[in-house]
Amino acid sequence: MDTLNDISDEAKAETPATAMPNAMNNQNSLNNTTQPRTRSLKSKPSLFTLYETAHVHDLTGANIRLQINNEVIKTHANRISKFARLKQLIEEARKDDPKGETLTISINGGSELVQDFLNMFKLLSASSIKKPQYDSTILVSAARIAATDGYGY
Repeated sequence: MDTLNDISDEAKAETPATAMPNAMNNQNSLNNTTQPRTRSLKSKPSLFTLYETAHVHDLTGANIRLQINNEVIKTHANRISKFARLKQLIEEARKDDPKGETLTISINGGSELVQDFLNMFKLLSASSIKKPQYDSTILVSAARIAATDGYGY
């Protein structure tokens, strides 16, 4: 007869001791208590995830992430470096991260600002050979950006 099995069978068959008044019973105390839930270490979103959840407009040859409110326009520095204020923001970003391949500059403004920039990029990328026809909204957007951000040197 196996003594190990006999002991475990006897332990299973034992009845719990009767409770004594003013005594603490710790039987199954871990199962019955409510313990606080652990929180994830990533309770706040990182800056990277904030950018990734934003709506992104990816233009060709991007080395600048132009963040406007909660949207991002990826573009090339040459396309926006003729705007005095944007050029200054690019230079400041380069000072902060001189070895960075892609720089991020941020602008806050009204809800129409993103569409104004997208319209302005349409105008800047126009070919002189095709003679594009633009409606007044694109021209007004480009003029608004040029006036606000100081187009020219």
